[in-house]
Amino acid sequence: MWKLYSTDEPNASTLRRKGSIMLKLSMYRITMAATLLMVTSPDASFSQTLESNTPAEMRRASDASVDRNIILPSAETIGQGKLSFNSYELFLAGLTYGFTDNLQLSLSGLLPITEDVPLVLVFNGKYRLWHSERFILSVIPSGSIVSKDDVTAGSLGVGMAADLILDQRGHFVLHGGGNILWAWGGADDKDVEFLDGGLFMLNTGMSYRVHKYVKLLFELTLPGGHYNGEFKLVEEGLLLAYGVRFCSASISVDLTFIRPVHPDVDTEFVMGFPFLAFSARF
Repeated sequence: MWKLYSTDEPNASTLRRKGSIMLKLSMYRITMAATLLMVTSPDASFSQTLESNTPAEMRRASDASVDRNIILPSAETIGQGKLSFNSYELFLAGLTYGFTDNLQLSLSGLLPITEDVPLVLVFNGKYRLWHSERFILSVIPSGSIVSKDDVTAGSLGVGMAADLILDQRGHFVLHGGGNILWAWGGADDKDVEFLDGGLFMLNTGMSYRVHKYVKLLFELTLPGGHYNGEFKLVEEGLLLAYGVRFCSASISVDLTFIRPVHPDVDTEFVMGFPFLAFSARF
C-alpha cells in the first residue's frame, strides 16, 4: 500500500523514482479507462433518456457511479433493478443493488489477497427522502466490522446527503452531507473496550461533466468527534479529493487524488495520494 503521511524527509532520487512510477501508472489507468468507454457506448434507450427526461434522470442514466462522488456517497441511487460492481484501489470490492428508484443496499469487503488481511465488511443503505427534477435528499445508514486474530471492532452510523443540479442536462451538480458514527471494539482476552465514542464527518463537493464521457470531480471532507461532552472538529484531518471520472451508462473509472489540506500534515506526494475506483452497472 502507498504511504500517505511521512515524518521523514525524502531525498531527491526517491521523489524522482516515485514520480516516474506514478506518471506511468496514471497513463496506464487513463488508457484503460478510455478503452473501456469505447467498447461500452450508451445504447438507444440511454440516448432517448438524455433527450426526454428530467435533469436528475439524465444524470443518473449517464453515469454508472452516480451514487457516489469520490470517497463519499451522493444522494442519488443507481436505479430500480440495477446491480453494480464496485472496486476501490483493487483491494476493496462490493456490490450495490437498487430495489427501487428510492432504495439501494450495498455490501463491500476487503479482498483476502494475503493471509495477513483482516476481515473487513462494510454495509451501506440509501433511501431517497425527497427528489425533484434538480434536488435530491437521502438518508444513508451504515455499518462496518473489522476482525483480526482476537480483536474485533466496528461502527454503526447514519448520514444525510443532498445533491443540487444546476443545469437542464444534469451536468453540473453540487454535493453536501454529513454522517455520525458510533464506534466500538474489544479483544477476547481483555475486559476492556476501545474506540468507544461518537465520530462525525462533514463533506461538500461538486461534479461537472465536460465531455460526453468525462467528469471533473471535487470533494472536501472534514472529520470530528465527540469528546468530554462537546463536539470538536479535527482540522488536521481535512482532506481535499479531486480528479477525473471517465463514465458511461454501464462503466465508470475514477482517477483521483486525495491530499491533506492542513499545513502541519506532510505528504510524500505533491498531488496527493492516488485513488482509483471502478464501477460496472448492469
